Order: sequence, then C-alpha cells, then structure tokens
Amino acid sequence: MIASGQICRDRGCKTFRLAIVLEPSPTKSGKLRVCRWLPSPNPSAVDGRWAAPSAVSEEQLEPLPDDLDLTSRRGQVVAAARRAVIGGNVRWQVGGPGGFSELHYVGKVRP
Repeated sequence: MIASGQICRDRGCKTFRLAIVLEPSPTKSGKLRVCRWLPSPNPSAVDGRWAAPSAVSEEQLEPLPDDLDLTSRRGQVVAAARRAVIGGNVRWQVGGPGGFSELHYVGKVRP
C-alpha cells in the first residue's frame, strides 16, 4: 500500500500529472484518497495548486523515486508540489474563487 504523503505519478493521464496520497478512501474500499496537482496556466511557470481530493485505485498511481532529479523540468514540478505542502498539511480551495480552504495532514512528504 502506498503511504500517506507519497507524491505519485497519476498514470490515468496521458501527460505527466502528480497526485499526493492523503489516506485510504473512507467511502470506497480498495481506493486511495488523493489530491492532484494542478499546474499554473502560465506555461513558463512551474508553480500550481492542489485540487480537491478524489478516490483512485492504487494501480493508477506510480510512486516517484526518492532520487528523482529535482533540476529537470518534471523534477521542478515535483519540487513546487512539495513546497505547497506546508507543515505536513495539504491545502486545497473549495467553492471556486473566493471560497474557503480545506486541509489534510499527511505528515512527511515523499519523495
């Protein structure tokens, strides 16, 4: 089982997409509750934000290696996603612009 706080590649998308595991899904057995990383609309920026959680199967996720090169383009996206987890808390926006934020404690983030 993939541990809470693990940043993974979401293989359900054709492009390189990230997700962070929050916990096992409380409503759907055999699935994990994850937040996906939404990149900035500016193609030259590597920042972004976490989306609201959803449930996905563990087979859809590929854990990233601990020795990932953080200087590559993909590595910079991973580093930006890690920086968005502050104090072990993943925060996402609910209700669109002007809405409120929710957060979930995941502890140590890997990779």
